[in-house]
Amino acid sequence: DDMARRAYEEGCDLAAAAHDEAHLGMFLGNLGFLADHRGDYVEARRLTQEALRLCWSLGRRMLAAWMLAELAGPEVGLGRPELGARLLGASDQALSVLGVNRHPSDLPEYERVVAGLCERLGEETYRRLHSEGARLTLDDAVGMALAEPSRSQASRALSAAIAAANPVDAPHRLGLMELSVCVTDDDYEAWRAVRIAVLPGERCDTVAELRAQDSPSRLLLLAVMDGTVVGSGMADRSETAGGGFAAPRVLPEYRRRGVGSALLRALAEHCTGLGLPVLRAGVDDEGSLAFAQRFGFVEVDRQIEQVRAVGDEQPPSGLPSGVDVVTLSQHPELWAACFETFGKEVLSDFAVYTPLEISAEQWNTSWAGDPMFLALYEGDVIGCAGLHRDTDRPERGENALTAVRRDWRGRGIASHLKRRTLQWAAENGLRELYTWTQAGNSPMLRLNEHLGYVTGQTSITVSRELPLVT
Repeated sequence: DDMARRAYEEGCDLAAAAHDEAHLGMFLGNLGFLADHRGDYVEARRLTQEALRLCWSLGRRMLAAWMLAELAGPEVGLGRPELGARLLGASDQALSVLGVNRHPSDLPEYERVVAGLCERLGEETYRRLHSEGARLTLDDAVGMALAEPSRSQASRALSAAIAAANPVDAPHRLGLMELSVCVTDDDYEAWRAVRIAVLPGERCDTVAELRAQDSPSRLLLLAVMDGTVVGSGMADRSETAGGGFAAPRVLPEYRRRGVGSALLRALAEHCTGLGLPVLRAGVDDEGSLAFAQRFGFVEVDRQIEQVRAVGDEQPPSGLPSGVDVVTLSQHPELWAACFETFGKEVLSDFAVYTPLEISAEQWNTSWAGDPMFLALYEGDVIGCAGLHRDTDRPERGENALTAVRRDWRGRGIASHLKRRTLQWAAENGLRELYTWTQAGNSPMLRLNEHLGYVTGQTSITVSRELPLVT
């Protein structure tokens, strides 16, 4: 690889001197391939993107389709396998339309990338995302590959945030602090460790679950001071319409040193870069609320936690005639299939201050529990309830979405499904369940109280306009 690298670098120099952009693109692509093999995924992505830009600007559609496939490998290494699968699907389809077959010598590398994607995503998810990519036009696929925010863009936002949080006259307050983007599994585990420490009463997604939610709009950060991870942050498009969401978190012993401010500024800058007009966040205590208010946030909504001790659980009540209950694990195809006929309706009925905006992909990756009980009538999903078991505290679990289609409400289906989850929890060693419900969702709050849930803490949703100018 070292000899090949030197040869390709020399080729780049010669091509650039001769203004031969066609060969320059090919050499850059080859250098990207070598960078991927040595594990330098950021460099691999940069080089391959530059090769793609050149090929596309010259109208070389076949090479552009080829470069899309080469980008899939670095995306896996950078923790974005969903994007990698789509790019590979778009590449395969474009090459097929152009009548191009992969050379036998290229197949081992192609199969290596596919194996990596399947390992990260699972074969079923890989096939679905590959099919989504295959439905893209080549123009759209190239736009997606080149438009996704790069780490250099993120780094500029981070540098600006750190500079703002490190005034010249206060170096003693922060010491040497760095913000970095989560890339490796170790980064994700460090991010999880901060969240678990700050929110010990809530389930935290596993690394695999966090990676499944990765997208071009999502940013996960670590704050490191003198070699120690002291905080973390997340920013993305909000699940409620028309804004972004930020979650800066700092370990208690490192608060009031500017770490939270630096994280918030970086996360806000990221959301501003996404073209979002409003930033939202959730706060759970008076100190966090005061911090948010100093930055101009105001309260717009509330969520109520309800907690239930699990014991000897009663069997569920009967169901209306013709209604059956199955588990999602028995019929995994039902969840994606019910998004249009069930998911959109129940999501639109959430008692939030502004409507939810949930994509089919988010529905498929984040909204189903395990187990998930589905109520069916004539094969259609009309209700659901389930659990997310806490992998860090397996004796606890969080209720997943509980919902019933409008024309079936008031017939005991929600109560039946919730009692099924309680029975499952008792049979599988869980001792406590908790759930978060919108303050305006009185029917669900009353149902939970009827089932023995007691009120816990309150989370306040706050909001302010972007950009963040303080």
